[in-house]
Amino acid sequence: MAATGGTYPYAFQWNTGLTIDTIIVSPDTTTTYSVIVTDAHGCQTELMHCTVNVNPLISGDLFITKDSVCPGEPLLVDILNLSGGNGNYSFIIDSQQVNLPYPYIPSASGSLVITVNDGCNTPSLVLDTFIYVYPAPTVSFMADNLAGCPPVKVQFHINDFVQGTIYTWNFGDLSALLPSYSQDVLHNYNTPGIYDVSVSVHTENGCNAETTIPNLITVYEVPDARFITDPSVIESFRPEIHFINLSSGAVSYLWDFGDDDSSSIESPIHQYDNYMVEGYTVILTVENQYGCSDTAQKFLDVIDFFTFWAPTAFSPNGDYHNDIFLCKGINIDNETFNLQVYDRWGEVIFESSDINLGWNGYINNRRAPAGTYAWVATFRDKKGIEHSRSGVVTLIR
Repeated sequence: MAATGGTYPYAFQWNTGLTIDTIIVSPDTTTTYSVIVTDAHGCQTELMHCTVNVNPLISGDLFITKDSVCPGEPLLVDILNLSGGNGNYSFIIDSQQVNLPYPYIPSASGSLVITVNDGCNTPSLVLDTFIYVYPAPTVSFMADNLAGCPPVKVQFHINDFVQGTIYTWNFGDLSALLPSYSQDVLHNYNTPGIYDVSVSVHTENGCNAETTIPNLITVYEVPDARFITDPSVIESFRPEIHFINLSSGAVSYLWDFGDDDSSSIESPIHQYDNYMVEGYTVILTVENQYGCSDTAQKFLDVIDFFTFWAPTAFSPNGDYHNDIFLCKGINIDNETFNLQVYDRWGEVIFESSDINLGWNGYINNRRAPAGTYAWVATFRDKKGIEHSRSGVVTLIR
């Protein structure tokens, strides 16, 4: 301190016992210092006081949201009940000044140390706690079938399986995510395409990991089998069918005509010989370069036309022209054929069980007189349907 007035030299008396004009102090607590100054003639000043205020030490309680975390997971760091110092606090974590609350991401298990300063000479507050970082989970997988024709059945296998861990599968085909506790899962791919597959793991500690394999599963396109026929039905008088192949995406073809015959021609022509059935089921199987196949089928009706004709007159005169009363027809079952010719009194004068055997105009080896004769023919067609026809025929001499 400096003194003026009185007579020099001055004497200083501090309550600390020091007798110099200026003293240097470093109190730990707020302290009052007193001094009296005396001059050369013994004149004294009043007792003078000087109080040095000392801030209390910085104190507080370290708060963290959790002391165990997954790799890369942040925890919140804060200090509660912070007091002391001059209130102008700064916070240091890992040599970096931060603001509280602070989201701290530990790189490994170890101590979290936070230092609090107030910009003054107040001793720093150092707080620490141990943080445990769980081991990073890993997940890898494989598939037993990587490509095929739909449906593609694939079994996926977890290589580093951990019992009690939840594995969630994303098969990449818009199907629902599948949580599973199993090491193996089965999935069917029904739609052509190329699919990424991923699986995520959720451990009992709440840690997560995910692995994705892009373009893992390939489901090939399926060819489209189609055909039409010309004509659209099988007709006995036109039994040849043209098969017109309208398939797409195919490289090979196999036709089953339904009559124990087949063909690998793209658009074949086939002739049916049996008209005793109602029809034939034709199946076309097509295949592409990946072995994927498709089938199309069509039932071809058999339209078995039959015709019957009998002359209205004949002249059995031996000129080899119209000498026989002979019925004709198509698709008539000859084994069921019967023809009877009657005279004017209703007597049967001729009968035949063969459509190819007609009446020659004789009755009991005698020439029948000219005139009109009635006839009746009964038979079945080749589908077994019964028919009856009748009429009159004129015998001309």
